[in-house]
Amino acid sequence: MRRLLVTLVFAALALPAVASAHPLGNFTTNHFTQIEVAGDRVYVTYVLDLAEIPTFQERAKVDRLGQAAYGRKLAARSIS
Repeated sequence: MRRLLVTLVFAALALPAVASAHPLGNFTTNHFTQIEVAGDRVYVTYVLDLAEIPTFQERAKVDRLGQAAYGRKLAARSIS
């Protein structure tokens, strides 16, 4: 009985280490856009969440263009 209990405790502790790195999968791309109007101004917040593989694929573009230019390119692409 004690041996079974030790085995179950060990298995319960080992399982979280096996969990996937990204909760929605390694290929997911999630977008969030928030538009706020405040007086005579409009604020736009855009969040792009890339999982591991899309991030790795986009890294070369960010390095080549720079962060600001890459962000402008994404913003222009998401509007159209």
